[in-house]
Amino acid sequence: LRRGLQRFEQVRLFTRHEVSTVEPSNAGGARLQVQDMARGQAQARRLEEQAQVEVVRRINVLVKRDPARFVDLWYTHHSANEVAGGRRITMRDGSTVPAGVLRNASMGTRAGHPDLVNYAPRTFRGRHWAGLALELKIEPNTLTDEQENYLMHLHRCGWLVEALSADDPAVLADQAWLLLVDYLGIAPEDYAPLMLRRGRRR
Repeated sequence: LRRGLQRFEQVRLFTRHEVSTVEPSNAGGARLQVQDMARGQAQARRLEEQAQVEVVRRINVLVKRDPARFVDLWYTHHSANEVAGGRRITMRDGSTVPAGVLRNASMGTRAGHPDLVNYAPRTFRGRHWAGLALELKIEPNTLTDEQENYLMHLHRCGWLVEALSADDPAVLADQAWLLLVDYLGIAPEDYAPLMLRRGRRR
């Protein structure tokens, strides 16, 4: 009987050890994978912002040089539908959202709005367009459902829409810049010098 009890205790301790080490380890690994994915997406979003800032910097350079000549370029717009940090509000279902998100939504902000839009109508690539909408993505980030729906809606309304992607923010900025200036019909001698400083040619 004593040997049987000793054997039972050994099995119980072994089982307890397995449950306490193996199962939490698997759960912890899954949590780490989710955290790594979230960090990667956040880093990609920051790089997307860098690319967008660089495009706007180039816009500002040309507009400052000749406001009247580049007036259509000046009206390239970003709708700030992202809210970082700040006070959070608890919803009825227990989830929390930044207060700025609710404020923006109440003012008409829509999720999925493209990163950059230009309202100038142009004939481009053999077709007349009401405007240009650009979505910038750093790989491996892809379009959200809201972004895809927004681009599809604008396309149905006669807009030229493009989702651009690259693994480097400088390359992504160049892609967006080239499409924007080509769409507006801006001459290479005007836009190319802004790229040559970065060591890239069209």
